[in-house]
Amino acid sequence: MNHSKTKLRLINKIVIPTFLSLFLGASLNILIVGRSSASTHVGVAVYVNSTAITNTDILDRAKLTAGELGISFASNQSMLIKNTTRTLIVENLQIQYAKSKGITITRKDLDNFLVSTVKKLRYKNGIRSFLNSHNVKMKTFRQKAYAKLLWEKVMTLKTKADIMQNKTLMQQKMLDLAKSKDRYNLSEIVLQFKSEKDKQATLSFARTLRSKLQSHKGEFGAYALKFSQASTSAFEGNLGLVHLDSLAKSYKQDVKNLKVGGISQPIQLENSIAIFKRNTDTTKPTVSNSKTKVDSIQFYRLIMQSPELAKSGASSIQELTSQVTNFSLNCSDLDSYAKKLNSKQSAYAPETPIASLSPQYRNLLQNMKVAQAQPVNITDGVMIIMVCKRGKMIPPVSKTTDVNNMQKEVFTALLTQNSTDTLNELYSSAIISYN
Repeated sequence: MNHSKTKLRLINKIVIPTFLSLFLGASLNILIVGRSSASTHVGVAVYVNSTAITNTDILDRAKLTAGELGISFASNQSMLIKNTTRTLIVENLQIQYAKSKGITITRKDLDNFLVSTVKKLRYKNGIRSFLNSHNVKMKTFRQKAYAKLLWEKVMTLKTKADIMQNKTLMQQKMLDLAKSKDRYNLSEIVLQFKSEKDKQATLSFARTLRSKLQSHKGEFGAYALKFSQASTSAFEGNLGLVHLDSLAKSYKQDVKNLKVGGISQPIQLENSIAIFKRNTDTTKPTVSNSKTKVDSIQFYRLIMQSPELAKSGASSIQELTSQVTNFSLNCSDLDSYAKKLNSKQSAYAPETPIASLSPQYRNLLQNMKVAQAQPVNITDGVMIIMVCKRGKMIPPVSKTTDVNNMQKEVFTALLTQNSTDTLNELYSSAIISYN
């Protein structure tokens, strides 16, 4: 068979914004030289070095792509053929590189990956029905998955090797990341709703609450303690240092615009309404991942508002405190007791380092014994705290400064750069021939 060999030349540096785009066959900023590969007859369309890509390979993958995108193959054939040809060239270069390094994946690994992929994509009537409806072979689906999984393994091994050779690389990148991202010290009040009607009532209440907070900003913690239905309520709503990049796009800008002491408008989340307060100026924390255990405590908060308190039958707060102590010596039954008293905001606080508690709680709890109860006055009611457990724990790393997450972020960035650089090198020496 005669075919003309034309050395592929880059007209611009390849730009691949994310590692995932490599897997999905990113459009590369390259010059394709040769005749069109859009013909539908069986035969070799392109040679990548010495590997042949047939017209059938291109058509089957293009049909698969059309199905995955939910678009008509017939109406978009030219675009699909062009992009698919580029994708298959990329994949063949990746596979060739993997083979040159002696890297492979097992059939079992591929099968497990396919099962995971099918579950994530949730094909309505199953993957075989989906493929049949688009006249695509299972082989094509497996080949795409194989190329994706193989390249992921190749780049992961290469990036790990780079880090091992330069042990300060990861640490320096993490420090750069910590310095480059804004973090706000935030508090929250979260009000949950169960239905559309309930949502409107909750939103109305949240607006009223925010109006009160505007003139009583110093009482945000007290209001969070009383009204918030998030686990942070036990700590007066304090979230600690929060990555702005970790916030959802729908309200990230609203929070970013808050000045120190500012309180956000009510923000609708999935099943709740939230109000945020910015407590301190932007902070640049240091990276820490201590494994040293510290003193910890777990406690129960029984919150009784004035109307509930009046119906409890207790003649005084002291009597109610005694009832709580006598009811349970280990906290296990306090939820049922709270329901008996019609308390709607009582809850267990998770095991927490004592040092991380707000001064109000820390001063109170550090001297209390297990099974001891103590009343605390709150706005329009009382809160009775019972110590359930004392112990030692490794301090949980805040979600906003989670070292593991930072390591993953840095590793992904290094891996992405590795992928881009490697593909540039492969293209610079590749011979792409069109039949």
